[in-house]
Amino acid sequence: MLTLGLVVAINSQAPGVMLQAPDSETRRKLSLAEEQLRKESRQAILAAGFSESYFDRHFQLVRVFNQPADRRVVWKFSINQYEALLNDAVGYYSSGLGERVNTHSIATTLQSSHDIQKTITRKRADQILRNCIGRYGTVSVMLGVRTSTGRSGLYMIASARRRSELEEKEAKEMGHKKRSSESESANANRAQQTDSVPREGGDDEKPLVYAILDLETGKCVKAKALVAP
Repeated sequence: MLTLGLVVAINSQAPGVMLQAPDSETRRKLSLAEEQLRKESRQAILAAGFSESYFDRHFQLVRVFNQPADRRVVWKFSINQYEALLNDAVGYYSSGLGERVNTHSIATTLQSSHDIQKTITRKRADQILRNCIGRYGTVSVMLGVRTSTGRSGLYMIASARRRSELEEKEAKEMGHKKRSSESESANANRAQQTDSVPREGGDDEKPLVYAILDLETGKCVKAKALVAP
């Protein structure tokens, strides 16, 4: 199981979003309150274990949200061929003096971090994932802590593709071609009758198979998860 920074969808054309602009340029659009949240979030990331020089090279401010029901700071982390978006949700508590003190979720998400220097190539990652879970679909890159090991790092999460009805049909047809025309016809009829009967335990009820690939070490862990309908 992973405890990782949340990946959020950001519209690059939205006001205030400057994915390619230097951090200093983005900062000019911030209010005093937003700038304070940015500073606190940056400090939380540094406290997690990253050096200042590493932060300046690999982290870029995306956007600061400071609405009553939505307070967060979004960063983009990039290294080599990989990018990950980090969502730092901001909460607060009241001190003994009645002062409001902000809390940053990213302090937990990135705990015990280190300056990541080397990663495997994207091509190598693809090879490892295929060996781990076969053909895969959705892929996400996440920076965070793997709770089973307590190790912080850069991970690629991929889900294995489930066998579609079309693939099942093609497999049946391939098997039928190996039989005689008479047997093939009979089997096709039986298959059609069988398909018309509702079956339990379809693909939606099977566990989702996914892989967690450490992009520093190349180690891949295969896991399963049940997906609620």
